[in-house]
Parts: sequence; structure tokens; C-alpha cells
Amino acid sequence: MSKTRFLVTIATTGSALVVFASLVSIFSLFNEINSFYDGIIQEMDDFKETANDAWKTIMDTKKKTEAEFQTMSKTRFLVTIATTGSALVVFASLVSIFSLFNEINSFYDGIIQEMDDFKVL
Repeated sequence: MSKTRFLVTIATTGSALVVFASLVSIFSLFNEINSFYDGIIQEMDDFKETANDAWKTIMDTKKKTEAEFQTMSKTRFLVTIATTGSALVVFASLVSIFSLFNEINSFYDGIIQEMDDFKVL
């Protein structure tokens, strides 16, 4: 074998080894990229599930809050009606008491007047 042939064989073998190593590296990188992609897809699915659960919780809380607000509004309305009614009853009672007080004073004054008239006789 000549020196040239030997060098060509070594160069060809070296090139074949480099091509083989490149193919192995490409295959390894391809597998790593696929694993990375699968991991990202899995994490995105997990995030989507978490986001959907959070959204559902927010909507349930919103519905509950709206229901509580409606209940509070109804309760506030009823309390306002009851308070107004109570105030009217208290006012009517005060007017009645004042009227009764005036009638009792008039009755008392009448009795005192009649007693004075009786004493004069």
C-alpha cells in the first residue's frame, strides 16, 4: 500500500467516523428536542388545567358574591322598610301620647274648675 492510499484510507475512515458521530449527535439532539417539546406540552397542559380551575373558582366566587349581594340588597331593603315603619309607629305613638296628655290636662283643668265652682257654692 502506498503512502497516498494509506492517507486516503485514514482520511476516509476519519470522515466516516465524523459523519457517524454527527449522525449520533443529530439523533441525540433530536431526542432531546422531542423530550423538551413533550415536557413543555405537558407543562402547558398542567398550566391550562390550573388556569381553568382558577377561572372556575373565580366564576363560582363571583356567582356566590352576586347572590350574597342580592340577598344583602333584599335584606337592606327589608331593614329600611322595617326601620321606616318603626319610625312611623313611634311618631304616631308620640302624637297619640301628646293628644292624650292634652286631653288629660283639659279633663284635670275641668275638674279643678268644677271643684272651684263647688267650693264657691
